Amino acid sequence: MKPKPTDEIAIGPEVSPGVRSALRRQDGVTKQVFVKLAKEGESIHQGTELAMVGDPTGDNDGAHWHALTSVYKSGPAQVATPAYRDGWSRIYEKKPN
Repeated sequence: MKPKPTDEIAIGPEVSPGVRSALRRQDGVTKQVFVKLAKEGESIHQGTELAMVGDPTGDNDGAHWHALTSVYKSGPAQVATPAYRDGWSRIYEKKPN
């Protein structure tokens, strides 16, 4: 018997063109989310999560729950990497005499 997934989704009706309402159950907490099919070349906005919908989990509570695997979660852009900071220091910091 497969272990029960800790992240599941039940996709509901379309609420606007290309956007569907869904229920996400993660570690026992259920919340409403909105899902949209990702298209190649399309921008990913901050706070957006890319996920893959997997096989049905077999729940018999009336909803069609599927396993959900997070692939990428976007956050703020990182513009100052360690290499950038090191280069900045070598160029602009005061050099000892």
